[in-house]
Amino acid sequence: MRRESRLLPERGVAQLAREAAVNQHVRAITPELLADIEAGGWRVLVFEYVEGRHADYRPGSRDLDTVLDTLAAVGEVALPEDAEVMWFEGRWSDYAVVPQRLTSSPVRRCCTPI
Repeated sequence: MRRESRLLPERGVAQLAREAAVNQHVRAITPELLADIEAGGWRVLVFEYVEGRHADYRPGSRDLDTVLDTLAAVGEVALPEDAEVMWFEGRWSDYAVVPQRLTSSPVRRCCTPI
């Protein structure tokens, strides 16, 4: 379950709205959104429970093929044209020491529009 306070920046609110809007289009690789509730200045997204564990990224791990397959599937996700996707450089720029370096790649492929 994820929740967003009215005290958090608009960016966080927009991220929750985006996550709720695209859930039906990414069902092959994500838990289902069961409820989207707004009350008392809060927005709560409730997702189905999925049994799992953290992936093991060590060399030789049996998880690596699954991680790579999942990343490849993310690249093939079809979203509606009007989906407000935040590109990598926008999403991570707050954490980068030199945000301009995030935009140096000519490739901007995230999702395939439907």
